Amino acid sequence: MEKIITSKGIMEISIPLNAKVNGDGEYYMICPICTSSREKKHQSEKKFAINLQKADKPWRCNHCNESGYILDDNYIDRLKIKPIMENKKVLPLSDSLVKWFWEERKISKQTLLDLDISMSQESILLTKVKPINEALKDTYGNRKCINFKYKKDGILINIKYRDEDKNFKLITDATKIFYNIDSIKNQKSAIIVEGEMDVLAYHESNRKNVVSVPNGTAISPKEVEEYNKTGKFRENLNLAYVDVCIDDFKEVETIYLATDDDIPGLKLREELARRFGKERCRYIKFSEYKKTDGTPCKDANDVLVHRGKETLFATLDYARPYPIDGVSTALQYWDKMEKIFDNGRQKGYSTGYKSLDPHFNWMPGWTMLTNGFPGHGKSSLLFNLTLITTILYKWKWGFYCPENYPPENIIDTLTEILVGDTSDKSFGDRMSKQRYQDAIRKHIDKYFYFVDNEEGYTPKDLRSIKKGLVRQYGINGFLTDPWKNLTHNMGNKTIDMYLQEELAAEVRFGIKNNVINLICHHPPTPPREKDKDKNYSAPSQYELIGGQVWSSTCYAMLCIHKHDNSSWENTETEVHVQKIKEHKLAGFPTDRNNPVLLKYNRRSGRFLERNDILDMSSPYGTYPFTDYEATSQINFEGF
Repeated sequence: MEKIITSKGIMEISIPLNAKVNGDGEYYMICPICTSSREKKHQSEKKFAINLQKADKPWRCNHCNESGYILDDNYIDRLKIKPIMENKKVLPLSDSLVKWFWEERKISKQTLLDLDISMSQESILLTKVKPINEALKDTYGNRKCINFKYKKDGILINIKYRDEDKNFKLITDATKIFYNIDSIKNQKSAIIVEGEMDVLAYHESNRKNVVSVPNGTAISPKEVEEYNKTGKFRENLNLAYVDVCIDDFKEVETIYLATDDDIPGLKLREELARRFGKERCRYIKFSEYKKTDGTPCKDANDVLVHRGKETLFATLDYARPYPIDGVSTALQYWDKMEKIFDNGRQKGYSTGYKSLDPHFNWMPGWTMLTNGFPGHGKSSLLFNLTLITTILYKWKWGFYCPENYPPENIIDTLTEILVGDTSDKSFGDRMSKQRYQDAIRKHIDKYFYFVDNEEGYTPKDLRSIKKGLVRQYGINGFLTDPWKNLTHNMGNKTIDMYLQEELAAEVRFGIKNNVINLICHHPPTPPREKDKDKNYSAPSQYELIGGQVWSSTCYAMLCIHKHDNSSWENTETEVHVQKIKEHKLAGFPTDRNNPVLLKYNRRSGRFLERNDILDMSSPYGTYPFTDYEATSQINFEGF
């Protein structure tokens, strides 16, 4: 039996194994949707056609004009989402609910019908209760709930249930997508709001190309406090529903960001603008619209209730554009300037290493260079540093690391660092396979994206890939390791002229997309010493080919150098911070003779620092985290 989704819900149909098809590959049968409602003399007519020669098996009825696809594994894989494969029991909208929507939210019955709002009886966790029901808090109750149906291509993907006390639930394991995503098909503009009620509000005002995110924004009290001081958000937002629906926005030219006018809403707005590209986004400040008592509105439904549908319709006319690249006025930055004046400029993000932080901090938007001789640990330390950010800040990274490919080599290395143990089969006491699998599936797969092809990339090609990763997956940083493995078409340009053009483009990319642009570059091979056991010192940034251009262009420069390069046993590693653009924000360069010292642990792949960073005799044994599962701060997905 095969399943199809129709206006009457999910239906099963039977297709014979030896089904006879016509010249177009179509098999005709009696329609399961409309046949029973036809006159008796027409009930034997085969009007329902399925094309069995096409991979997605499209069907249509030539009588009732319904159409769709057979819901087999091939179709589900192509759709990238998992439909709900059962009919959900629903109740008709009660008069009291219709009345509540109109009196409390100014949403008419027609809008409820347009968006297929229904009711059902559900078991739901009562995280919010009225004072009289305090004893029921954090228990499950059987409640009548409003049903917000999440559909894509008319197919039911998820349902959000809401009871009268604002307790919510989504269907477990169902795919998260934008609510009302089909409304932006063939549209040149789209509105993104923060809740289903705001979708209904805009629909009521006759703005129907509007979608909502499926859940609330993750933000802690500590992050609110930090934002109030700095104007920046610490942790990354994991917008997996954007990944699923990104293609639905391809033809949309203008995106109106109409999120709630509070700090969580602002965090969501800024990340959506980064993902979709600020050049095609405008944002709405609902706080500029006042309620009847003079207090500011928070969201679209507030404006509808207190100012009316005409005012809500007109909010798009007053939406603010993000500054055009290269053109801005001082007042466009006033919100940020006020925070800078009140609290000072935002400092960089910790690396997790106490000994390194005074000299180097992560700064989103910066283009940074790491150099050092081959075999001295550049890639290994960068793998550590980027992995630590996934624990501390939930940052996502793109990697183009052809010298360390195939990608499974890097995945294995990252997994060892994450777990803090080896996966090497030659060790009898290595990590378990379950631990290995969990680390890859639950963490590495969530935060890292690997780029490669046989032909390689020019810097421009790779920037295009990076931009796609920002839009599709919301990466926060990208590692190119090494620069020399890109294809460099210099033509008649000198190395300095070529680097000036390409590095300027790299810097613009990082700033525009607020992405850490991390580039690894080799200096020339060190001169052979007469005494092969003699150490050679770390290279300066000026020893790089085109070193002057690198030094003047990059915002930060690090050199990774093995402390005793004549010894296999000694794994102490020098970290020279050779340049920091803004010392007050991101640290001070190290003295050439006094670099930061870390020690590489070959079993785990981790770089350890001293237990007491002020005591040079203290052993190396400290890492920014021990158990990634215990320290991982899972983003709260509330409503």
